[in-house]
Amino acid sequence: MSQTILNTKRLILRPYESSDWAAAHEYGGDAETCQYQRWGPNSEDETREFVEDCVEASTWPEELGYYYAITLKTDGTLIGGCNLCSINKTDLSAMIGYTINKGYWRQGYTSEAAAALL
Repeated sequence: MSQTILNTKRLILRPYESSDWAAAHEYGGDAETCQYQRWGPNSEDETREFVEDCVEASTWPEELGYYYAITLKTDGTLIGGCNLCSINKTDLSAMIGYTINKGYWRQGYTSEAAAALL
């Protein structure tokens, strides 16, 4: 299955690419950014593995979820990631997760990304 690209007013949510690992490591390797996550801060190798897992996930059946790189529409900068997983079509439920580079906190990007996922 091919993963759909989602556009919002300020963002493009797209499948991860292998080359995204360095930008993903900016937030994934930061202790403050990861303090409430079940993971992290990640080593460079862990971030590379995460990004490769996300690249592979873009080919999974939709029931397994969607993993998106969050990029700015203005210049393509990768500022974070989000996912929609544990999709249950019977009771119309799913879980949303996200992580944003702390340089982009408090600007409404996660709300905008979550709305696009819904």
